[in-house]
Amino acid sequence: MNLRDLEYLVELERHGHFGRAAEACFVSQPTLSTQFKKLEKELGVSILDRSAKGVVFSEVGLAILEKARVMLRISEDIHDVAKHFHDPMAGRLTVGLIPTIGPYLLPHIVGLIHQEFPKLQLQFRDLTTSNIIEQLGEGRLDLGILALPIQEDGLESFPMYEEPFLCAVSSAHDLSSQSQLPAMALEAEPLLLLEEGHCFGAQALQLCGRYGAQVSSPFRGTSLETLRAMVRQGMGITAVPQLAVNQWQKQNDELCYLFFQDPVPVRQVGILARTGSLRRPLFESLAQLVKTVIKSELPYMARGSEILPI
Repeated sequence: MNLRDLEYLVELERHGHFGRAAEACFVSQPTLSTQFKKLEKELGVSILDRSAKGVVFSEVGLAILEKARVMLRISEDIHDVAKHFHDPMAGRLTVGLIPTIGPYLLPHIVGLIHQEFPKLQLQFRDLTTSNIIEQLGEGRLDLGILALPIQEDGLESFPMYEEPFLCAVSSAHDLSSQSQLPAMALEAEPLLLLEEGHCFGAQALQLCGRYGAQVSSPFRGTSLETLRAMVRQGMGITAVPQLAVNQWQKQNDELCYLFFQDPVPVRQVGILARTGSLRRPLFESLAQLVKTVIKSELPYMARGSEILPI
């Protein structure tokens, strides 16, 4: 048994199909199937439940899979030790971002990160919060940028900034002339949310529900950009993070944005990474850099704030 066999095992579980797993491992399907059978013979157990349809792991197979993930993560950590011992500020950095942060934060920070850390090779992935947590644990991500707090064994966070929410309405809405949202002003208004799996949707629901908004059913948007288009057409209202508002206003998007009453509802944005990483000094430096850059983009934090749970 070698690490390559364990990689085959993990990819087979991830894709649920021998062909797609082989493609992910850059080998032919017969090669992967042959190595899989050799592994089963070596261990003397059936890793897959042969009585089930498709790729279904047996009870012992799931236990082996868990250990395989641990071993691969340890192997990755060993490589990290060698790679980052001399210079934790250099090398590839794979970053996962939730979709309600990535498109609005990256334009402000990518250029500066390249200036401050010229030896870094940045790779970005759009992922949900649960995907980021999973891939950090598996060693497929170096860090995640997402809404905090996150309490997860083996992971630690580095707060960067607090971002206010605003309420977006169409320019034809009765409230479009207001600057602040009155209490219960959204009573019976259809509330537009992101589809299930996005923590932002839960925050928007909690927030706008205080003002009487009702969830629009059955449609849920796939992105903030989709929700923006729907609000523009008068199909409902939604909560929007400040960085997205700043970007959209530059595009003359014909929406109006109202401030919520004090205390200002905000989300805390930060870095999530594996505890004890040798690159901790880099994560701390990145968090401080982002905090400094974004501070000028969020001028409304002088008022009291309330961090919304996710």
